[in-house]
Amino acid sequence: MKKRTIQFALVFLLTYCISSAKEDRTSLSLQATYGIPTYTKYNEAATGFGGCATLMYKIQESVFLTAHVGYMSFGTRYPEKYYNYNLQIIPILVGMRYHLKNDGIIPYLGLEAGMYISHKKYLPMVLQFRFAVENSTQDFGFAPTIGVMFPVGALHVDISTKYNAILYQPTEYLGINLGVYFPL
Repeated sequence: MKKRTIQFALVFLLTYCISSAKEDRTSLSLQATYGIPTYTKYNEAATGFGGCATLMYKIQESVFLTAHVGYMSFGTRYPEKYYNYNLQIIPILVGMRYHLKNDGIIPYLGLEAGMYISHKKYLPMVLQFRFAVENSTQDFGFAPTIGVMFPVGALHVDISTKYNAILYQPTEYLGINLGVYFPL
């Protein structure tokens, strides 16, 4: 039920944003992400890389609704213990963003919440034997964000830090994002 509600909200928000694009209220941010795991169950994850896209719809002068989709892939700190380790996380989030200024260099704050789809795969060593372990989960989480955008020609460079906390699963990571922001 929770999954269907989030999916419906995302489809509704995306449809509404796309249909109102002609009013210059919709914008898009595409970013590369460097992920630093701050907590995993066995502290096994190492830094990761990925990317994300955030669709924004202006509802007031400085307030935006957001729909965010990303992909992160983490390796391991202990390759001898967690051979061929790979943790993949797909956040699908909706939220709000508040711009503290509206022109020039634009600092902003945001908060998003939604579904995190995680897939972990590795080959642990037990008594000189390796066996495959795979685990996929879908859990609710949230991500407070702080960032800044500054103009470079017709585009804006978008730099942000997003703390991703996945509830009911011992996984949290800090995402450092760098990308471009442009109106649709």
